[in-house]
Amino acid sequence: MKLDKKLIAALMTLPDDRLWETARAVAASKNIHLTETPPPKETMDALRAAFSDCEKMDMLTAAKIIAAYREKGKKNGR
Repeated sequence: MKLDKKLIAALMTLPDDRLWETARAVAASKNIHLTETPPPKETMDALRAAFSDCEKMDMLTAAKIIAAYREKGKKNGR
């Protein structure tokens, strides 16, 4: 499944809690489990930047971005 540019732009306008809810759903579809609590604003800004830099992104790429955040959180004790 591809995420097109218009869909990504719409997602980026969501407040942090709604965007995180969507990110959690994407992650869960790839058997990646994230906390219910949104990460800090800096992390959400980085997530938005990663998505907005993509012309098109597939679900696997999105899941990899989220998994990278998850692994970073584990290393930092989050």
